[in-house]
Amino acid sequence: MAEQRNALQRIDASVVAAEQRCGDDWPKGLAAAIARGHNTSVRRVMARRTALRASRGFFGSFSSI
Repeated sequence: MAEQRNALQRIDASVVAAEQRCGDDWPKGLAAAIARGHNTSVRRVMARRTALRASRGFFGSFSSI
């Protein structure tokens, strides 16, 4: 279980780095390259991207309080 959590954390770190460098407009093939680097699917990378965006939006909504 901890191994799976660490794998997700590594994918998340790559996704966050890609978002910081490229913003919303990822170059073609970036998700596939991240997936290959982490031995996972493009679908998993895009799911993590969506989840991270959702959590960022959720926590960002409390920044004005």
